[in-house]
Amino acid sequence: MNAPRTLWGYANNSPRGNIMEDLISGLNLHLLNEKDSEPTFQRRNAKGWRDLTLVKGVQLARTLSWKVRDELSLSDHKYIHTRLGITVQNHTYTRFKTAYGGLRKFSMHFRKEFPKIQLLDCNTREHLDETTCFLQRAIFRCCQKNYKLKKSQTIFKGHPVDTRSRH
Repeated sequence: MNAPRTLWGYANNSPRGNIMEDLISGLNLHLLNEKDSEPTFQRRNAKGWRDLTLVKGVQLARTLSWKVRDELSLSDHKYIHTRLGITVQNHTYTRFKTAYGGLRKFSMHFRKEFPKIQLLDCNTREHLDETTCFLQRAIFRCCQKNYKLKKSQTIFKGHPVDTRSRH
């Protein structure tokens, strides 16, 4: 960026650096660069912290680690190692094709399940949770008996990412 600012390692601030800091703040971005890090750019007669790593979201910023690497990069810019500290969570949802009828058959099966459910006796949170789970399983069993399955899709929440930026 060539926008010197003490916040990301330079000895002095510049008008460009001031503008860049205002932009980062205005967009609610979080700077991952560490103030006391090695320069991200280095030549024989110049060095600087031109390469800024920005993320959106304070929770994401708290899970990241950021480090300038000492490896040979064949460039004036050094490698930056960024690691996200989040885990992968896969969720698969079973969905049924209910648009093509089958409600009468479903209702018949559900009425057989319903007497087993004790809604009126729920006087504690634990018992209400138990009854809710039982009710969800009963509905699921009735759906399995009456409806065909839709193609399931897996939803990914979060990825462990290990990147090396190169400029």
